[in-house]
Amino acid sequence: MLRRISFVATVAFAVVYAADCSADDPPAAWNQAYVAAREKHLEGDYAGAETALEGVITALSQRHSDNRTIARILAEYASIQQDLGRPGRAEDFYRRALAVWARLGPVDSERMMTLYNLATLYIERRQYSKAEQLVKEVANAESTTGRPALGPEMVNLLGLLAQERHDFKEAERLYLRSIELSRNRGSAPTEELGSALVGLAKVYFEMGQPAAAAVRAGQALTALESAVGPQHPELITPLLNMAFVKRNSGDAQSAEPFARRALDIAERSLGATHPHTADALLEYSRVLRQLHRKRDARKLESRAHTIVANSIRNDPSVAYSVDTRQLAAESRQKMSHLVTPLARHFYLFLKTF
Repeated sequence: MLRRISFVATVAFAVVYAADCSADDPPAAWNQAYVAAREKHLEGDYAGAETALEGVITALSQRHSDNRTIARILAEYASIQQDLGRPGRAEDFYRRALAVWARLGPVDSERMMTLYNLATLYIERRQYSKAEQLVKEVANAESTTGRPALGPEMVNLLGLLAQERHDFKEAERLYLRSIELSRNRGSAPTEELGSALVGLAKVYFEMGQPAAAAVRAGQALTALESAVGPQHPELITPLLNMAFVKRNSGDAQSAEPFARRALDIAERSLGATHPHTADALLEYSRVLRQLHRKRDARKLESRAHTIVANSIRNDPSVAYSVDTRQLAAESRQKMSHLVTPLARHFYLFLKTF
């Protein structure tokens, strides 16, 4: 989980919009749709955020003028698509937003935010060279803007890149630096702080320090609950981390409530077919296997297989966690030898036993 950067607070956006207005500006209703979408997005209502912008996105297909408001709308829609588990569509809209920013003039802080957010998408898809290229572009542009160099968001991104390269000592250093920067901003927990703690927990587990991982995983969950509330989809990853840590320490009984809560939030906020719901199903199934509830575990595994198979069919670039990437690779290999949809369903049925 890596928090993406927002453009501007919704209250401030109306002021910026009014100041930017020109004869070629989009209708005021587009601004209202953007504000409504931002509010729903921040609340974790990703489907509602998408609905709020659908009319604007349709209208944009027939409009070719460049405007800062249009760039913001495109970038916001891209971020929503990323949260809905549609990476191919998200990349397309990030690129469209960046094309508008590029035509508007020199790199500024808002274009840098779009570059950063696209980098998070590439990290989710394990396209690290593309992500690193964007990070360098942001770093090179920082000296020309008033944006502080290497804030906690960017340090988290660098930490995740180091983590994915298995440079765990460097990842640890960067996450600890991000935690320090986040706490220097104020006493209230933030999403940036939660993201750093989530990353640090994973790093400590990879480094063979399960006790330290458990501490950081608990801190991450507490910070994010305080920052976004108890039902926000941002909690899915830290809840699964807690379940994972507990399960791998042999305490499946304690892991079960975390896994069940993660699945409940995923199904309610993201839907039954989202890739993150598959993540939650798989972790919960592993907990149930340790609890000797194999029949229940097989049901969850079957659902996860179905989600992954359908996601691959609809969008081969769908991003997965480590567990679901392995499942996706297995599904691709097996299904490449199957011809008919009926055969695919038969294969998924067999996987439940």
